[in-house]
Amino acid sequence: MTIGNHSISAFHLCGAIGLTLAMAIGFVLTSYLSLSINIIMLLMVVTVITFFILAMFSKILTGKEQLIYYHQKIAILTATAIALWFVAVPILPYLDIMTLGIGTFMVCGRFGCFMMGCCHGRPNRFGVCYQHEHVCEGFTKYYQGIRLLPIQLIESFWVLTIVIIGILMIMNNNAPGSVFSWYIICYAVGRFCFEFMRGDPDRGYLFGLSEAQWISGLLMLFVVILEQKNIIPENLWHWHVTGIVFFVMMFVIFSERYSTVSKYKIYRPRHVKEIANILSSNNLQPTDKTKTTSLGIQVSSGVINDNGRAIQHYAISCLDGAMSDAVATLFAKLIMQLKHPGKDHEIIKGGNGVIHILVND
Repeated sequence: MTIGNHSISAFHLCGAIGLTLAMAIGFVLTSYLSLSINIIMLLMVVTVITFFILAMFSKILTGKEQLIYYHQKIAILTATAIALWFVAVPILPYLDIMTLGIGTFMVCGRFGCFMMGCCHGRPNRFGVCYQHEHVCEGFTKYYQGIRLLPIQLIESFWVLTIVIIGILMIMNNNAPGSVFSWYIICYAVGRFCFEFMRGDPDRGYLFGLSEAQWISGLLMLFVVILEQKNIIPENLWHWHVTGIVFFVMMFVIFSERYSTVSKYKIYRPRHVKEIANILSSNNLQPTDKTKTTSLGIQVSSGVINDNGRAIQHYAISCLDGAMSDAVATLFAKLIMQLKHPGKDHEIIKGGNGVIHILVND
């Protein structure tokens, strides 16, 4: 993006707008609650310093600029609470304001992610297509030109709703700490769900759950423990939704261990990356032997000449037995999304549990 004679990334521009809006909201709410402007300015300085220190250490450790929202939020809120304790002022009113400021920054930040193509969603019938210029900026190469669910925008609007309601809670004189718990719980629930729809492969998984999903669950547990200890106001529904999230976590862990191949497993970002690598021209040629994914799905490819008409042929099967119709349909859909978007295809059952996919090129 070019402004005047200067070039600036959409992500950095959105970040600057988010920071400006967060500061404005912070000053307005501080004035509304008759709190100290000097204290909120101190907290803003602490926030900026914490943000850049964490970003610097992340770049040193990973070798690239990497801003992870949950890491930043936890670090900033922790530094804020320590700073407030150090200057001996009430923690919860300021923590409410700072939490909404972080949320405001997040609203703009996720919009910047949408513009750049980072933190993108999975292949979807309706969505946004990213092109070569986005690949040059780090976008997932094998998703170039493929429609992806705009999960960044969905998350941005979710956080915007949480922030607006949080502001109304402060204006309605809710007890200090209520906005903090409201934001943490609501964002964690949303983020836990959104992770199932994320498509970027560079994220850690443990027992079928992403790092962000584990953090979401732990933060929700942390909030309800604070409520149980009467450190922040208690809300019964926080316990209910936390219980539901942990139930889903246990279900996913159980499914990861005992279930067969499913849509969730097939469309998991790292598995999609495996398939994309297998389907690439450098990895799968007509003369190549069968390739196998981490889920035990075997894939081979070739070209059939049908009276001068070239038909792309894929043969897929499962190592542990016959492939179900549902899995075959899902896998065929994914192959079409990755390699032949918009093309017609036919699925034919073969012998020995092999499924054939024919694509009219």
